Amino acid sequence: TVLAAFSFVFVGMVGTASAGKIAKRQVNQRDRIGQGIVTKNLTRGEVKRLHKGQLKIRAMKKVAWSDGRLNTKERARISRAQNKASKNIYVAKHNNRKR
Repeated sequence: TVLAAFSFVFVGMVGTASAGKIAKRQVNQRDRIGQGIVTKNLTRGEVKRLHKGQLKIRAMKKVAWSDGRLNTKERARISRAQNKASKNIYVAKHNNRKR
């Protein structure tokens, strides 16, 4: 029973730790978009599209956490979406279009 309790706590901590990483990535991506606005490397259309992508990720997180847990499959799906969003931010900021 002690081992079961420990494993339950450990799994909970891993879920929380990965949730923190997901949230931190979202903040970093939001900051990158903001930086693109300030430096005028992003057009209004690009900003709108990138924000829409961030909203989709937020909705995915909300659904994933609806049962109070974040399983491996959900975490991987969110991570893939964040990777795609990160690439989209990079491409939009470096495509030589100015505001």
